Amino acid sequence: MPPLRNVVDINRRTGTPADRLHMPAGHSAHRAILETMLNELLALQLVCVLQYRRYSFVTKHLLVAGVKRGFLRYAQVQQEQADRIAERIVQLGGAPHVDPSDLATRSQARYSPQMDLQDMVGEDLRFVRTAIETFDDMARYFEVHDLATARILMGVRAMHEEHAQELAELLTGLTPPLRR
Repeated sequence: MPPLRNVVDINRRTGTPADRLHMPAGHSAHRAILETMLNELLALQLVCVLQYRRYSFVTKHLLVAGVKRGFLRYAQVQQEQADRIAERIVQLGGAPHVDPSDLATRSQARYSPQMDLQDMVGEDLRFVRTAIETFDDMARYFEVHDLATARILMGVRAMHEEHAQELAELLTGLTPPLRR
């Protein structure tokens, strides 16, 4: 399956549902695309969980104990969102794809071994903003094809929006630069 943005672009350009992706006979191309898109979101959420857990592990500075707890809270929220997405995939008759060997690729995430807390938070803020764009694209697609899933995605997107605001405020408050 092509990555999400390619699927969305194909549908925009052709103005047709995904049958141009040449799915095997007897397999609904539309359902396959919905499942693929949801699995990409699942990958995104799971990579976020791992990233926030890493941030909480490497954040040692005494002045940022609240930040460490915040990263753990973000990891928990991301895990809950991943669970909702996985449950929806199953409800639609699919299977959650959680192969660790390709999670990062499917999530479109980048791993960055940042050392400064500001760098970690800044990188995460960029990632969250990209995730928001992805959720917007997918929600628009799902609004036409599956309203229940679109609502789930907009709820997850709203949580990412709140998170982006919190990260922006945290980033503003982290001066001068603090080492982990």
